[in-house]
Amino acid sequence: LAMGVLTTGNLRNIAVQTSYLVIFAMAQCVVILTRGFDLSLGFNVSLVSVAAAMAMVATGSASAGIAAGLGVGLFVGIANGILIGGIALNPLVTTLGTSYILLALASTISGGFPVPNLPDSFTGPLALARPLGLPAPIWVAGALFLILFAVLHATRFGRSLYIIGANPRAATAAGIPTFAVLTAAYVALVEIGGLEAGQTVLVHGASGGVGLAACDLARALGAKVIAATHREDKIEALERVARPDVTAVGLQAVDCDIKHRRYRCDSLQQCAE
Repeated sequence: LAMGVLTTGNLRNIAVQTSYLVIFAMAQCVVILTRGFDLSLGFNVSLVSVAAAMAMVATGSASAGIAAGLGVGLFVGIANGILIGGIALNPLVTTLGTSYILLALASTISGGFPVPNLPDSFTGPLALARPLGLPAPIWVAGALFLILFAVLHATRFGRSLYIIGANPRAATAAGIPTFAVLTAAYVALVEIGGLEAGQTVLVHGASGGVGLAACDLARALGAKVIAATHREDKIEALERVARPDVTAVGLQAVDCDIKHRRYRCDSLQQCAE
C-alpha cells in the first residue's frame, strides 16, 4: 500500500464518499424487503436537489428549500406507491419509467446547468461542521442506520414490510393494509433519498453549484440491476423447461434445450450464462 492510503485524512475522505452509497442502500432496503426495487432513486435525488437549491436561491431561506425538497419527494413517493401498491404494476418497469420523467423535470427546471449562489445560512455551518472530528455526512449516515434498524425491528410498519415481502397474499389475509404499507415504503425510500439530496446540495452548493450529479450513479446502478434481473429471469425460465438428471457419481446435472440445441450443465446458473 502507498504511504498515504491508511492516513487519517484519506480514511475520513473514503468514509465521507461511501456515506452517500450507504444512504442509497438503506433507502433501497425498505422496498427490497417488499420484493420491490426503485430504479428512479438517483434521478429523484437529482430532482429534489435541484428543486431545493432553486427554492433556496429564490427565497434566500434554507427552510424553504428543505420544504420544497420534502414536498417533491413526497409527491414522487406517493405516485410510485399508487402505481406499484395500488395498480400492482411491476416495480422495475414502473420506476424505470418514473426515472426518465424525473430526469426530464430536473433538466427542464434547471436548464441543464448547476444552480449556484446558495445561501450561506445553509452551506456555511453545515458544510464546515465536524462533530468529534468527523464530517456531517458520516454522522447522518450513522444516525439513519440506527433509526432504520429500530423501525424495521421494533415497529409494526417494519414487521409488515417483512411479511409482505415473504408472502403478499398471506399479508392481505392477515389484515395488513398492503397498499398503504407499500405506498409508505416508497415514500420512506424517497425521503431517505432526500437526506442524500440534502448532502448533495450541501457539498456541491458549497463548491460551486447543484446539478444532476446523482444521475450518473443512478444509471450505473440501474444497469447492474437490469442485467442481474435479466439473468434471474433466464434462470426462472430454465427451471420450467429443464429436466434434472442424476449422474452415476450422484451429482446433479441439468439438461437444457436452448434454441433447439441440447446442453448439459452443472447448474441452472451455468446454463443461464
